[in-house]
Amino acid sequence: MTATDTAPARSRRADQPVPLWQRVAPYLLFLAVAIGVVAFHLDKFPYVSPIDEGVHYDYIENLPRVPSGGEKMDQDALRETACRTYGPDYPQALPPCGTTPYDSNTFPSQGFSTAGTTPPVYYAVTGVIARPLAAVTSWSVWDLSRGLGALWLAGLMSVCFLLARRIGAPGFAAVGTSLLVCTSTDVVSSAATIGPDVATAIGGGLVVLAAVAFDGSRRSSLLVLGSVLLASLMKFTAFTAVGAAIILVLLVAWGHRHDDDRPGIGKVVVLAGGMFAVFGLSSFLWGLRYKATNIIDVDTIPMNLVFLSEEIRWADINATLYYTFVTPITGNWNALFLDNFTNGRLEGVVVGVLVLGVLAAAFTWGRDWVVSGLGWGVVVLALLGPLMLTLLNFYANGLFFGIPPRYGFALLPAYAAAAAWTLRGAGASRAIFVVGGLSVVSLFL
Repeated sequence: MTATDTAPARSRRADQPVPLWQRVAPYLLFLAVAIGVVAFHLDKFPYVSPIDEGVHYDYIENLPRVPSGGEKMDQDALRETACRTYGPDYPQALPPCGTTPYDSNTFPSQGFSTAGTTPPVYYAVTGVIARPLAAVTSWSVWDLSRGLGALWLAGLMSVCFLLARRIGAPGFAAVGTSLLVCTSTDVVSSAATIGPDVATAIGGGLVVLAAVAFDGSRRSSLLVLGSVLLASLMKFTAFTAVGAAIILVLLVAWGHRHDDDRPGIGKVVVLAGGMFAVFGLSSFLWGLRYKATNIIDVDTIPMNLVFLSEEIRWADINATLYYTFVTPITGNWNALFLDNFTNGRLEGVVVGVLVLGVLAAAFTWGRDWVVSGLGWGVVVLALLGPLMLTLLNFYANGLFFGIPPRYGFALLPAYAAAAAWTLRGAGASRAIFVVGGLSVVSLFL
């Protein structure tokens, strides 16, 4: 299928009225799947996640006050941690449940609340819903904050689906790859625990979606810049999606440089500069705010002391550095009950599908510049993103540590969309839909 084949197909779909049930069915499916898998995870893993879940809860529980550097978790967060424990699979020395007041120094990392480095959108949205509900129901803010991960996961599936459809992928392929990516064990475990990574993936997907829709108008320009601002207020790791979107709009402009009905390269370069400036300035200002509110030298916090370094020890990370964000759904924490043969095999399938999809999209070149720009944006940021984060952490904060793959979650919608477009043939799209369904089922086995 060529670019000239794809465009009429898109217009035919737009011209034919689609029944309401067909328009809403994918989103209802995503919501049902998200609720099911998150509820199952919460039932199987009622403990505290070892990936800083306590400090993320402390952030939600204390809003509108954002925790400052050097601040300790409050008594409610300490109680939730002590009483829920980290579970038998992740033993941690904790004080007994019911010991009041809790001594923060007896908790891992001395109970410092370190999540204030992250901007507030995820925490504010979750808190605005969870805290009023907790006041009128028997559920706690902790339980509701975790349960709301189902809405974030459904949102991520929806963004993956919308982006795939926008670039011309058929419905079956778009649904299939959305399910395949978002029900991988690492993503489900992240959604079912308190933390901003799945929300950051949504923000990244919205940036790429806005970039794909950019047509040179003022409205579409503002939409792109607004989505970049939103992503910057999710988490700094959304920079991967912003970088991919910048490459996309620039490559599309270059590919259509002789087309009078397309925005000129100069205008697109200005937009790309604006995207970089908005994200950079917003992130810089939030970083300044955090440093200005520190009540102690954050380098003395035990967690940071572990990562303080006089040099980047390249030998420690060279083996993984350049593929950490190549399909960032592997190598993260997930609850041990999900580590089984079936899920491991399916994870391998997902990795292969996503790598193939992105490379195939990138090498379409002139057949479809939007798809090619999407593919190259992901390729470049997936390879260079961990390197950029490593350098930034070291030169800005004096810290050195291996970058976890989940810091690349903002690229997940672009990965899913590229794979759906690559598998757009009738047989392939139905096949990936079936595999996506199997991915859902495997979580319950």
